[in-house]
Amino acid sequence: MADLLIDQLWSSSARDASEGRTVFSKPGGGTRVGEKLSELPFTLRSDPAEPGLETAPFVIAHSSGDDASVFDNGLPLSATDWIRDGVLQQLITTRHTSALTGLPLAPRSTTSSRTRAAPARWRRWSRRPSAGCC
Repeated sequence: MADLLIDQLWSSSARDASEGRTVFSKPGGGTRVGEKLSELPFTLRSDPAEPGLETAPFVIAHSSGDDASVFDNGLPLSATDWIRDGVLQQLITTRHTSALTGLPLAPRSTTSSRTRAAPARWRRWSRRPSAGCC
């Protein structure tokens, strides 16, 4: 299941979908957001505050790409329904991609070991000086 979900995540860039490069691309242009993908009442969601799976409650992008932008660092993350009741609700967007596609802003949560930490560490990170050790 994890292998399937990681492929889904890697294919969920709104920019790639709007440019016709993923399974979430609509034939003829655009994305499949709003389309029913499954008859099963399947829901896929993320929440940076999910107990036991907490992550930083803000965007931490180490580099820019189609699904992340360093210019979005610090934007708050909230619970997001990616697929609800089998219907594609959202794709990963940066502020730039959101403006290009007209889709709502939905930044990707980070999952690196450095950002998966207890909430007490988030406050310490925000005060950490930019120079110095890791």
